[in-house]
Amino acid sequence: MVNIVNVEFVSFEQCLFTFDNYKFAVAQITQNRKKPLHVNLHQNTFEETRLPWVWSKDGESHLFEIVGGNNYEYTYEPIHMTF
Repeated sequence: MVNIVNVEFVSFEQCLFTFDNYKFAVAQITQNRKKPLHVNLHQNTFEETRLPWVWSKDGESHLFEIVGGNNYEYTYEPIHMTF
């Protein structure tokens, strides 16, 4: 398991999720963080309906930000995450 406390950017682009209505637990995500975590969400869908993936935030913090849906070019291999 990777500890994301030092990760500053996570991007979910064109992902196919097997669950919908995901809620980011902001208090838990920002616990022990010193730098903000920026999360990019771009063209993600719910597997069952192929409709856009629905998400929300459970709270607010200056240490957690959803950034506008961008398509980034990477210089490293993407990781596979299992929820």
